[in-house]
Amino acid sequence: MKFVNTLDEFRQNMAVRFFADLWLDAIDFSKFSIVGGCVVNSLCYTAFLDTHVQDINLIYPTDCCNEFYTAVENTITRLQAIFWKNEIKVEKCYGSLRYDVYLPCNIKLNFIYLSTQNSKSPMSHILYNFDFDICQVAFLGKPLFLKNRNRIEF
Repeated sequence: MKFVNTLDEFRQNMAVRFFADLWLDAIDFSKFSIVGGCVVNSLCYTAFLDTHVQDINLIYPTDCCNEFYTAVENTITRLQAIFWKNEIKVEKCYGSLRYDVYLPCNIKLNFIYLSTQNSKSPMSHILYNFDFDICQVAFLGKPLFLKNRNRIEF
């Protein structure tokens, strides 16, 4: 399997496969991290066959759920400035700290609050709890984090 060599190639794959050029600037990477399959997919030179059904998982790693609500609301406001307000569908998943935001480009952003239990390394705490090793990767705006390697630099 061939992987991208630069951050620009990674971002290009995100734009082509997940229309990230339309919504990525609305994400505050001081609050959210993109994790899981879409990051792995964008690292690969060739797209996965199921790319069109993958969601974008945005994790908020903290122990304060009130800050999560504020961060999601701020992101939705920024997305509404990019798209027409009525083009975005927002669903709060009752019984959990999660919002699903459906964009008109057929992309679903999953905003998920995960408690880090006061971990000294919140991102590592989250990635180690993923079921599949292949999904233990996150995009934090610039560097990429993996389970067994702290950071990938391009």
